[in-house]
Amino acid sequence: MDVPATIRRLRLARGLTQRDLGERVGVGPQYLYQVESGFRRPSLAALERLAVVLSVSLPELFTDTQVTA
Repeated sequence: MDVPATIRRLRLARGLTQRDLGERVGVGPQYLYQVESGFRRPSLAALERLAVVLSVSLPELFTDTQVTA
């Protein structure tokens, strides 16, 4: 279970920059960099917003499979 890598993989698969995703989620690009790098753990509320914006269910952020669609 590598949530940071899953978020990054989904973001890139959707052609979004950290700035793009941050604007849609309501956080800054620095925050997303820290999350994707594993330096910061996002709150449940942030994970829920990320899941919505990335068009996946919340449990999908915690799976080991490479979800790209």
